[in-house]
Amino acid sequence: MNRKKLASVALTTVISTALLSACGTNNGNDAGNSVATAGASASNSNDSGKQVELRIINWRVEDKAFFDQFNAKFEKENPNIKIRYDATPTQSYAQLKNSRIAANEVDIVAGDYKTMNSADQRELWMDLSGQSFLSSYKKDALENLSYDGKQYGLPWNKVSLVAFYNKKMFSDLGQQEPKTWTEFTALLDKIKAGGIDPILVGGKDGWPMQQIVHTLEPSIVRGAKPDFYGKDNANVMALTSKFTDPEWVEVFTKFKTLSQNFQKNALGLAYGQAPGLFAQGKAAMMIDGTFSLTQINDAKPNFEVGTFMIPATDDEAKNKIGYAKIGGAWFIANNSPNKEAAMKYLEAFSQKDNYQLYIDTVNQFPVMDGITMKDPLAQQINDQLSAKDAVDQFTNIQNSGSTYDLDLLNQLATSDLKPEEAAQQWQKNYEDSKANWK
Repeated sequence: MNRKKLASVALTTVISTALLSACGTNNGNDAGNSVATAGASASNSNDSGKQVELRIINWRVEDKAFFDQFNAKFEKENPNIKIRYDATPTQSYAQLKNSRIAANEVDIVAGDYKTMNSADQRELWMDLSGQSFLSSYKKDALENLSYDGKQYGLPWNKVSLVAFYNKKMFSDLGQQEPKTWTEFTALLDKIKAGGIDPILVGGKDGWPMQQIVHTLEPSIVRGAKPDFYGKDNANVMALTSKFTDPEWVEVFTKFKTLSQNFQKNALGLAYGQAPGLFAQGKAAMMIDGTFSLTQINDAKPNFEVGTFMIPATDDEAKNKIGYAKIGGAWFIANNSPNKEAAMKYLEAFSQKDNYQLYIDTVNQFPVMDGITMKDPLAQQINDQLSAKDAVDQFTNIQNSGSTYDLDLLNQLATSDLKPEEAAQQWQKNYEDSKANWK
């Protein structure tokens, strides 16, 4: 199984925050004029001129500004293709995807590694192997979306997690970026003593809480035991590595410590509201994905924003192990009657000018060589991540059919549940799902 981590994906470029917001800006017309000609024929395809409705779904509502422009340009260059593009927020995307696939009402589907991590799922997608536009992408990014020599997905970007922070607040408190866990907890205490919420989290959607664990786990678990999971999660499946091991208890312990520094309504705040509130100075820090850079900048904070990687241990060598993953990818439905048009769309998306505009607009890490960045904060993040040994998130190593009870994180954050108890329950839930393992 070619289920490779992103450790060797060079974190060489980040992207500009200057062009467009997730919901659109006045720069839209200028950026739209920059979209490269989108009508070149895809490999192995000939334009028959037949009228086609190309049906595309995505969860990245934040990317609307780019896709409005790109899709309009694509339609202009391909007058026989009409795009039906639907984007819905993350929490409702699975329902949209499953219903459209079941009804055979979709041609191109936005997904990630988990979209193809079982045999049943891979049967849904067309093999893109041999398409000329694949040569534009970094090899390791493509490998993350391949299996047994077949290329199922076309990556858009990669993402990581950072602590965005208010430089003015740090300066006023005489604080600097921490290098160790001890320094970080001392920083949290100092901020709280100043009457400021240390960490802002939009936890209502559930998955943002997982990001905190994804921030802590690489340095703590894989820093101590690089082969904790084993190939294809084999060690966890064999129960030679368990979530009750000391390393994972430490993850849960430090998660609880961080949760005690969230704002009071952390589980009641919608994720989409968090970047704007951080930009208003409502907290000193926000632990979030690099994908939030656009929303923060669009909110026009009146302070300088900095970033650092959470130092999860007191060992600076272990703290160099960080998280990165494919942020999103395109998949073509195997039963699509419009494969020719779908391939044209992916080829157009892969043209360097179009992809550069995409990266400039959505503020993600590119997975294509020769893509530049413009924003100073993006450059800062790039420098920090370039110094990391990047690994994929542990849930992407998870064997298909297994279950991790992520609701436990909410309980750990808001109740008297102890880290050791959370670890035991997490392990039990995983083992109880064994009948469904693949």
